[in-house]
Amino acid sequence: TSLVKKVLNEAVRLLDKSGILGKQFAAYTRKLQDWVNKRNALRYVRQVVARLDDETVPPEIENNVIATIKQPLVYESFKEALSWPLSNRVKDRIYKYLGIPNPNALPAQQEAPAQTQPVQPQEQSQSLSTLELLASITPEKALEKLEQITLMITHKNSSSDVKIAALNCLTRCRVSGAEDIAVRLINSKDIPLATAAVEYLGIVNPDSVFPYLGQCMNVSDIGMKSAALGILKNFDYNQAISYLRAMLFSTDVSQQNMAMECLNQFDFDLVRDMLTDFLCMDYPDSLLEAGLCHFAANPSADNVYSLYKIEQAHKGKIAEQAKSLREACPAPTEEMATSITQTQSATATEPAQTKEEKEAELKERLRVEKEKKASKKPAYAYRSPSEVPERNSKDQIIALFNIIISFFKSKSLPITILVIALVSGVLVVLLRTPESKQIKNKGGALLSKSNIYEGEVIKINNKAVTFKATNDQLFVFFPQKNGCKMPKLGQLIRIRLVPDKKANETGEIFARIGTGGYVTITEYSKEYGKEKAK
Repeated sequence: TSLVKKVLNEAVRLLDKSGILGKQFAAYTRKLQDWVNKRNALRYVRQVVARLDDETVPPEIENNVIATIKQPLVYESFKEALSWPLSNRVKDRIYKYLGIPNPNALPAQQEAPAQTQPVQPQEQSQSLSTLELLASITPEKALEKLEQITLMITHKNSSSDVKIAALNCLTRCRVSGAEDIAVRLINSKDIPLATAAVEYLGIVNPDSVFPYLGQCMNVSDIGMKSAALGILKNFDYNQAISYLRAMLFSTDVSQQNMAMECLNQFDFDLVRDMLTDFLCMDYPDSLLEAGLCHFAANPSADNVYSLYKIEQAHKGKIAEQAKSLREACPAPTEEMATSITQTQSATATEPAQTKEEKEAELKERLRVEKEKKASKKPAYAYRSPSEVPERNSKDQIIALFNIIISFFKSKSLPITILVIALVSGVLVVLLRTPESKQIKNKGGALLSKSNIYEGEVIKINNKAVTFKATNDQLFVFFPQKNGCKMPKLGQLIRIRLVPDKKANETGEIFARIGTGGYVTITEYSKEYGKEKAK
């Protein structure tokens, strides 16, 4: 994110220096900043709504929404979110935060006021005012009041909500000075507080939290896992993407739900295709709707084809929602009101496409893509024996005879005689087919069908890893060849493997690591038929 900001600022600086906009440069930068602020507000709302579907909204989320919804852009973004594919429970809560009645709910269905623990009015007022103050404090003021803010975090009488709000304040303002306190809080049993500490360190001192990322990724909490993954991407982007893909395409619905929120940590343009592939598959509507919310929170002309693919892959509600989002996407020429051409002139250079023309273009693009996928495999690709056409001896002899004729026409007689001698030897082999087929089975290629396995790393020999799955199958693979890190001996992992070749003596299956790589686990899933790992 910081790199993107630097690139954007440098581009604006060069644009100003060029003088191409003349007196319109100030108007251009205002529009650009409005666009950036709007995208940030939508991104924030997307992160929040993922937590509003729980039976009880976490206090730190509730307090944060109450404080930030006062900002006009955030308020408008929450109103826009009411048109997203969200559950009725989430929409009811958004209406409540906006302070407007839900026109689609019956009086009996309106959410009842939140039940809170008995708190003295004065204490409740003081706590709320503290949270509101921390949420609205400026970076300059946060730096000035650093000692008081850190005291809020360490004081034994501070509530968990206040400690979290104080850490979030320092994170938002990017104020360093509380790193030692945050490191100690990483192992706190209060997961929201530990998550706030990780998020703070990820902003002010990522190196200090890096040694703890492994344990953070193994915490079964959406917020913690998302925060850890957001930091990991800055150290090893490919590994972070592999981890995200493994969660998204996991057979565990809870992992898939976590992946949906972790998508917020990545630039949407970089994960759009992965998410599109997922949403084109048959999953529960709740998962698909959560994925569509990412498209809603990141409006772009580049979303049109992806949403069309999702629309065509489904029927009913999901198809209607995808179509609605697609039709709401901004046109390429109007996506950014900050474009130079729009700032200089509003004159269109090309006539706009009609709706029918757009539909026809999308349909043709999808047809071409499907044809490419269904086309024959390249010559170098693995093909099972059933796919390879069998040639009889007659065909092979005719082919060899044609080779002799071509040589006879283009080469001298001695070379032709030599070729005839070589071909004669080949003919002898071809005519002895019954004997040549009596070859013992010494292992060989397997069908390249990927599967997900769980198991233990039982041997590491140089760059080769021997892995024993829960079904007692043995696999040998080479992580570094597939762009993955070497696991440790005795490590429990979940991995997608594509078998290549089976060895005869040991029964080990040589395989390559499939899409998504592997993830470390602490216990086996129920579906793999084993009890908790020891």
